[in-house]
Amino acid sequence: MNSPNLFEETIKVASELYEKNGREEGCDIENWLEAEKIVRTAMKINNDNLNNTNSYEETVRIASELYEKNDREEGRDIGNWLEAERIVQTAMDINNDNSNNSNSHEEIVKIASKLYDKSGQEEGRDFENWLEAERILKSGEEFCEMFMQMLVQNPLGASKLMEAIKLLIELEQKQQLERLIHSSDSE
Repeated sequence: MNSPNLFEETIKVASELYEKNGREEGCDIENWLEAEKIVRTAMKINNDNLNNTNSYEETVRIASELYEKNDREEGRDIGNWLEAERIVQTAMDINNDNSNNSNSHEEIVKIASKLYDKSGQEEGRDFENWLEAERILKSGEEFCEMFMQMLVQNPLGASKLMEAIKLLIELEQKQQLERLIHSSDSE
């Protein structure tokens, strides 16, 4: 199931739940959440099956690309293979993280709560906040999908990008720690 179909499939399942529950009014959010859970579970099952089948072939393909990109350097077979395995595992981990229902749900709840607070705790916007939180989370998932494509198309570039991202995260954490230390010193 690709991303555009995910939304359509969720609408379809939510409508089926609405009908199944006797067209009960006021259960929009509950039907939507249950539909998302059903669709994401089906998607995860499909992805798990696909990942198990394709991971070896993908590792072989990426190791071959690394061999070519390293100018067919002899004696790098194991190094290329291990790097390819790491890249494939990273891609699978990202995919699994995106498919994880409880994490997605918890993230949506956190984001929707922040949107609620940011709006001055305006009542009656629960559904809009929820949909906006889903949109924000989806844009993060789309970034991960683009990164996974980069892993496949340019493993060396993706590996270097991963290292750069790690360094940026470490730098941000150090800066936050320094701000925290300076703020506690001034108290």
